Amino acid sequence: MKTVAFSIATDDKNMEYYKMMSNSWRKFHPDIPLLLWDKEKVSKYDDPHWLYRATPNIMYELRNDYDLIIQTNADQIITGNLDYVLKGDYEMGVVYNYNRVDTATYGPISCLDIPNHYYYNLGFIAIRSKRLIEHWHKLVNSYHFMNYQYREQDLMNIMAYYGDYKVKCFDEYDPKEKYSAWHGLRVKGEFHKCVMRDGEMILPRSDEGYPERDKKIKILHYAGGNNGVKMNYKISFNQECITYLDWLTSDSKLTYADYVKART
Repeated sequence: MKTVAFSIATDDKNMEYYKMMSNSWRKFHPDIPLLLWDKEKVSKYDDPHWLYRATPNIMYELRNDYDLIIQTNADQIITGNLDYVLKGDYEMGVVYNYNRVDTATYGPISCLDIPNHYYYNLGFIAIRSKRLIEHWHKLVNSYHFMNYQYREQDLMNIMAYYGDYKVKCFDEYDPKEKYSAWHGLRVKGEFHKCVMRDGEMILPRSDEGYPERDKKIKILHYAGGNNGVKMNYKISFNQECITYLDWLTSDSKLTYADYVKART
């Protein structure tokens, strides 16, 4: 499979986030190119709404050259390998939008009859279908676009739930693969409960059912505005997790074990 990933960062603050995210990406998948649409590149598009349909537009540009296209937001940290994403049998691979803190703060997000708990987030998405990309691109560049609050994200959810595409939610437990992991916003608000176990970040099972079983944390997605808390992991994680995140977001070429030794 010929695979590519891309991200968008059009201002100084998001470029800072992108640097952290790209460093973490390369810790696990240095062989997969991570393309950047920065301010200069985005300015060449003559479309005031381009950023609200950016993901399908970029995928449309890449669709003939790659078999798997991954979009990852700049305000994320990749915290584990994405091998499950890379080998999955799907046309659209998605992650949930729901977490307890954002829902309490901003209220539920839904579209049509898709409830808050099942609404997908566009912070991380993987597409294997050229037909799907062309369909999504057509929708976001049509009269449908302005009818939905979250634009490309709402239309993606509609395609996922009402279309004829094979959809896999990476955040759902996979009993066949015994795969239990979260990949973005699901862990937001639970950072203080995360622990390191055998070199991986884990959110342990909770008696109250969130989560219902131990979850490997593969991606941290902060989302929201630039409020001084965003991407500032040192205020919410324990020290062992902070050291791990320091390594992930750094330029260091050391292994995690050697990085820990060098700091002691």
